Amino acid sequence: RQRVTENLRKVVTLGCRALHYTGHGLPNSLVFEDGKGGCHMLGARDLKGLFGAGGHAGRQRVKFVFVAACHSEAAGRAFVEAGVQHVIAVRLEEKVADQSPTIFMNQFYLALLVGHTIREAFEIGQNAVHGSPDIYAKADSTKFLLLPERGANHDVTIFDDLLPGDIQDLSPPRPPTNLYAVPEGFLGRNYEVHRVMHELIGRNSHRLVTLAGPEGIGKTSAALAAAHYLNQRAFFPDGILYVDLPQARREAAMTATTAS
Repeated sequence: RQRVTENLRKVVTLGCRALHYTGHGLPNSLVFEDGKGGCHMLGARDLKGLFGAGGHAGRQRVKFVFVAACHSEAAGRAFVEAGVQHVIAVRLEEKVADQSPTIFMNQFYLALLVGHTIREAFEIGQNAVHGSPDIYAKADSTKFLLLPERGANHDVTIFDDLLPGDIQDLSPPRPPTNLYAVPEGFLGRNYEVHRVMHELIGRNSHRLVTLAGPEGIGKTSAALAAAHYLNQRAFFPDGILYVDLPQARREAAMTATTAS
């Protein structure tokens, strides 16, 4: 789901057993989206308030929180202060390689789902990162924290009462689209992509946005990147359609020639 604070509050209100955040972290805040393609920095104090509001009903159902972000210790401790008994975060002064949380998460959640305790699953995740052939990930194994360090019993299971069956993905389906993939190596154009989205869905949005410039500078790629971002977040529920106008004109001309 889109990382907006509204979704965080919604899942806590509705009740969930596990809460997982993957994104960017700073020493005293987590980065959320503002719903318009922009950045929303949520500090540890505000995070605690947002999560802890409304009493214990929703919070008691949240058994653990995983904050998969660099420098996320302060955010993790905010969840602990709000009443979560088991929190995994990254040390305040540390960054981790992009692949390290993925390695950790794959083994951690697998261990939880087959009946291991939180502590056992945490150690399994740590050792999976340490045993990785990736030299950048290998050094990250000690950067993960299991909070709180004192006064909590992490020798408990979380999913031991799950019934056998297939895992179901209940995420809402993405709107239909025929978009091409963004070309590999499309880097360094975040500003242009954000500008396109701002013109389409920002406060002063426009129904038509034109990208102009010399041939080959990446206009189509920037448009595709913006369109994929918007489609992933279902800004246009009916879908996003890609039309290659030069190709469409050629096909129309061929059809007319054939018909005549």
